[in-house]
Amino acid sequence: LRQLERFVLRVGYRLLRMSWRLRHPVSLGVRLLLVENEKILLVKHTYRPGWFLPGGRPDRGESLASTARREAKEEAGVETEDLKLLGIVSHLPSWRSDHVAIFRANSFDRRPCYSREIERVKMFSLNALPDDTSDEALAVLQNLRSEDRGYCIV
Repeated sequence: LRQLERFVLRVGYRLLRMSWRLRHPVSLGVRLLLVENEKILLVKHTYRPGWFLPGGRPDRGESLASTARREAKEEAGVETEDLKLLGIVSHLPSWRSDHVAIFRANSFDRRPCYSREIERVKMFSLNALPDDTSDEALAVLQNLRSEDRGYCIV
């Protein structure tokens, strides 16, 4: 039954993404770097493989900072007021524009949470990320480590 639920979630996710891309050629979202003791919190979704930075899209009328706090709580069971906007990462393929606001929190309270969307939540050393860390998360971490950008996550 759990495998069927996962299959339905994955198919639904892919259909939603296709629909979203057709209807919204410009997208805005947030991702969170939740860093503590040189470890970063990553989430594994039920509907796609790999480890990701927690985050998502703003609801209508919601600020980016509020979105970051909501997604941290919904996806990772994290509550924090210590959010800092690090910058915007843009992905600009020929027919679409994705813009993601990257927030960082160095102190947070983690509580157990249950979500149909999230399979696992885990802290990883910044120097020993899992092999199946998403390309998106690796790109964000690489961009933010660049000295020429003026900010760094470590």
